[in-house]
Amino acid sequence: PVVRPELLLLGRGLVAVVAATLVAGTVVTGSGPHSGDPSASRFGLDPATVTQLHADLVFLLLGGTGGLLLALRATGAPTLVRRRAAVLAGVVLAQGGLGYLQYFTGLPAAVVAVHLLGACAVWIAVLRLLLAMSGAAGESSGQNGSRASTATATNSSVR
Repeated sequence: PVVRPELLLLGRGLVAVVAATLVAGTVVTGSGPHSGDPSASRFGLDPATVTQLHADLVFLLLGGTGGLLLALRATGAPTLVRRRAAVLAGVVLAQGGLGYLQYFTGLPAAVVAVHLLGACAVWIAVLRLLLAMSGAAGESSGQNGSRASTATATNSSVR
């Protein structure tokens, strides 16, 4: 890992929160008017209740992401990790805006479709963040800080 162990644990926790948020979002969609063709059966859950649970998980995700951003900056985490955390924050904020837009405009199908694409973007962003935090991304180009360039210098001096 290229970050402190407790920050890596927080990153893993964010992956779990995103997963829970995506499951809740699927339940919201399955409880509403866009869960298939008009004759498709719905989950039978109260859409307002499952929407509130989904929104609560998004707020937890935003708080965790904001806390992680601050902690990464305070601990001098590599630029790649901080950049990917910022991307996650931006994607989650945009996705939240789309969620409110669809909620307050009566769930237009086009906005719901864009929100589903945004859900994929959130999943990708959180996984890319976790990969960067664990040191599995950017090593070959030296983007994780000095580890890759130090290893290259060490190998060169041994020869």
